[in-house]
Amino acid sequence: MRIFGDNSTLSTHRAAAGLRRAIVVTCLIRRCLVGDVEVAGIDRYPSAWAAIAGRRPRDPSEPWRETTMRVRLVREPDDPDDPNTIAVETEAGRTIGYVDRRRAIRIAPALDRFLADLAAKREFAGCVIDVRCTAVAWAEWDVCVPASAQTADGPAAVGMTLLVDDHSLGIKLAAPELPALV
Repeated sequence: MRIFGDNSTLSTHRAAAGLRRAIVVTCLIRRCLVGDVEVAGIDRYPSAWAAIAGRRPRDPSEPWRETTMRVRLVREPDDPDDPNTIAVETEAGRTIGYVDRRRAIRIAPALDRFLADLAAKREFAGCVIDVRCTAVAWAEWDVCVPASAQTADGPAAVGMTLLVDDHSLGIKLAAPELPALV
């Protein structure tokens, strides 16, 4: 089983495994409003800021936007600097940042245990597993520079917090989305 799927390389893994179509299994981490986890390194990925922030607000008196969004957690155990590295990605697979190192020390082993238990089950053989959670993202635009004078609508600063409890993740399999019949 391939853990923490990357849709861009999914076809390569299907061919290698002899599968015509890999099954994506989604796991959700229970939402927690008291155990938030900061996403670090967002400043290294300005190209992902648009996915977080959206367009600049039209009203110059409100240069701030906050929203919740679903993000993917992707383990990177082969990272030479830190084997507990967990990347945070948009649903489309664009890297936003990383789980704060202090929190990743607790979260990474919990994710690894859950996924190892899942991988041991025969019914999940050949599956690609995505782990997702809810995050609060915020963006702030520079009020001193009018929108008409800027060449880009991008924010001056962004931030993100995962709404998870790093002591008790509460990971579960998500129910598959079924198409609605009208």
